[in-house]
Amino acid sequence: MTNMATTIGMTYGRRTRRIALRQVFRGLTPPLVAQSIIQMKSAGLLFTVAAPGLLCQARSLSSAYKPVKV
Repeated sequence: MTNMATTIGMTYGRRTRRIALRQVFRGLTPPLVAQSIIQMKSAGLLFTVAAPGLLCQARSLSSAYKPVKV
């Protein structure tokens, strides 16, 4: 494709933008989307596992300390 672009007189910058970057993004998009989905699933699982424990700790700390009146 780059050879054809050179033949029709495209500059280096235009070839890079119109051909090379498009090919890179086509190849990069599926793994990037898959990795993003994995990260979201992991974050959701972490929140589900950690939230009850954090809330329990917060309750125990709040009952142990009384606020100081000024």
